[in-house]
Amino acid sequence: AAKLGLAKTARATVRRGRTIDYRLTVTNVSGVAARAVVLRDPIPVGTFVVRLPARARLRSGAVVWNLGTLAPGARVRVHLRLRTSPVAQGDVLNVAAASAANAATVRARATTRVLLPRKVAPARVVPAVTG
Repeated sequence: AAKLGLAKTARATVRRGRTIDYRLTVTNVSGVAARAVVLRDPIPVGTFVVRLPARARLRSGAVVWNLGTLAPGARVRVHLRLRTSPVAQGDVLNVAAASAANAATVRARATTRVLLPRKVAPARVVPAVTG
């Protein structure tokens, strides 16, 4: 049987209403070709897809890539950009899963803390001096 590896990275923190960029890498870590590889990344609560990535489809609340066959040692990298909602707060946990017809499912997670927007100091008004 084949064996897959999955890595996922994202920023540790992001301001509310900003985007979270996820980088996912699926690797065939075995000496056997992995057939019909699928990467599935459910969209976490409090986020939405900015733009659907190339070769991806939206299915049942998840972004899905059909990656086909991965030769031994081969890897595929994909990017996913999600925007946090204007009212999001706390941690956004994103868990992706990769599977193949001849390999067990593997998972990878990334957690990003959503911070409140920066407070802007009020503008100081200086009266004009005349005369």
